[in-house]
Amino acid sequence: MPADLSFIAWIWLVIPAAVGLLLVWVLVLEVRQVYRNFWVWIRNGFGRRI
Repeated sequence: MPADLSFIAWIWLVIPAAVGLLLVWVLVLEVRQVYRNFWVWIRNGFGRRI
């Protein structure tokens, strides 16, 4: 029984950690893409207006 409990506890710790890492990775990629698009927009848009 203790082995089963430790296995369940390991799953309960590892799965949220893996999901959290995946979410953070996706968030970082999205932020980088938005940041790159933002600078392109700044160069294209504001460059023409000024």
